[in-house]
This record gives sequence, structure tokens and C-alpha cells, in this order.
Amino acid sequence: MVDGPYISLLKHKFLDTTSPPAKVSLETLGSYEVFTKNPGANPFGLPSTSLLMLPLFASAKNMLMNDRITGQGDKLVVLASPLWAYEHNLHLHDSTYCSDNAIMLAVASNRLYVNPIGGPTAPLLDPVVYKCAPAYPTTVDYKKCYSELQEHKTVIAVYAFFMLLVVLVCTCLYIHRGYHKNEGWGVTYTPYLQKISLLFNVIMFAVLSMSMNTGIPTISSDNGCPNKTTGTLQLYEIFLTIYLSVITVLFLHVGAILHDIKYGPTMIAEHKFGPEVDDIKQSKTNTGYSCQYPA
Repeated sequence: MVDGPYISLLKHKFLDTTSPPAKVSLETLGSYEVFTKNPGANPFGLPSTSLLMLPLFASAKNMLMNDRITGQGDKLVVLASPLWAYEHNLHLHDSTYCSDNAIMLAVASNRLYVNPIGGPTAPLLDPVVYKCAPAYPTTVDYKKCYSELQEHKTVIAVYAFFMLLVVLVCTCLYIHRGYHKNEGWGVTYTPYLQKISLLFNVIMFAVLSMSMNTGIPTISSDNGCPNKTTGTLQLYEIFLTIYLSVITVLFLHVGAILHDIKYGPTMIAEHKFGPEVDDIKQSKTNTGYSCQYPA
């Protein structure tokens, strides 16, 4: 509830005010896009498209035909995210929603209360009036927070897919190698797959490092995405855990390479999962003394 006017707009125009949800999703707060045709159910994380925004747009039809406002050329905007509508002040063009008097009262309230809902005490103004406040930059850049979260989710999804594929192939190779110690595709292709795994983790380490370059929301204090208003801390804790696991895998690969460099010539037999020489046969004699030691 830090961003008073925006939250008030969401509650009164886009959400069910009779039974408001306990939480507003970051998707709803941060989506910044418009549609030129009906996108279907549940856009922007809202319950439905049941005429929540269409009356507002109908009252601002002239604005929606202006490509300087919409950025869509001559295409009519059918549906837009609450953030887009709020930043373009479309709610002020719906006389049935915000009368001129309500807008004047909201402007006066803004002059008296700077970020009132985020203060130490409850705001001393009517939220029904405050919902008609003109748009101004929110204290949290929800658009940036949501776009970064979507980017990080995509990176992790790609990583999870390829990592699962590598693990499955590795498992098949190791099982085959266990049953065929001296030859076969398990023995032949395992070293190649290990190299592929190393290359994949190096690439993912670089990609994850680039994704973290701007700072992890809710952990870094200056990135503008505090957990109190975005609720993304748990997701980024998982992201950080995956990042540390990639680093761990890289250390294991480097350790294996150094081990092979140092002990490789003497460890050829072990790499093949087979003995270097035939087993010593048990003596069939019973003479007592022998260099062969029967069981």
C-alpha cells in the first residue's frame, strides 16, 4: 500500500472492492502493455476481462485513437494494463468514474500528503476521492521489477530444461558404462558428455552473472524492488541458490580436469571401469609354497 493513488485506482476500477484480495500480484502492478484485440481470460494477472477496463477506454476513445498516446498507430486499443492506463491518466477522462470535483479534491490531497499510505500513520483522506489523483511516478518501479523477474524466470527455465536433459543422458551413459566396463557407447561417449556439461555450465555462469549485474531485487537495497511491495524475495533466493550450484559444478569440473592432468597416465584403467591386467588365477596345486595366493 505504499503507492496510494495507483493502489486506489486498482481497488476501485480493476478489482472487486467488495472482497479485495489479500495480495496484488506483481504481474498486475508491473505489466505495461496494450492489446488491439481481446487477449482472452485473465490478462495482467487480473481475475477476468469482464468489462473492467473497457468502459474506461470507451470514455477516452479520442485519446486511444491518438498514436502519440498509445504508440499503436491507427490501431484502436482494446485492452491495456492498469499501469499503462494509470500512467496515461485515462481514469481522469471517465466522467462517470472521476468527476472534475473529485479530481480537484485528489490534487489538493496530493499537495497536503506526500506518499500518505507509506507514512507512519494512516492517511487522513477519502480513498474514494484519492483514486482520482493524477498519475505520477510510483515509489517502486513495478514495470522494471516485473520485466526483470520475467527475464530471470526465462533464464532459469532454459537452464532447467538443458540441465535436466544433460542429467538424463548422463544417467543412461553411466548405467550402460556400469554394465559394460571395457567397451560400448557408455565408455565411448561419457567423456564427451562431461565436456558438454562443462561448456554448458560455463555459458550458464556467464548468463546468470549478466542477469545479476543490475543487482538482485529485495537483496540489493538500491534497486527499487523491495520485498515489502513486490514479494519476490523467495524467488530470488531460489535464483541465488541455482547460481551458487552452477559455481559448485564448475569447481567440480575444474577439479576433475586437474586430477586427470596429474594422475591421468596412471588412472587409465579406472577411467575405463575395468582392470588393467587379468585377475591372478587361483593356484590349482596344493604344494604349499606359491607366489599365487589361493583364497
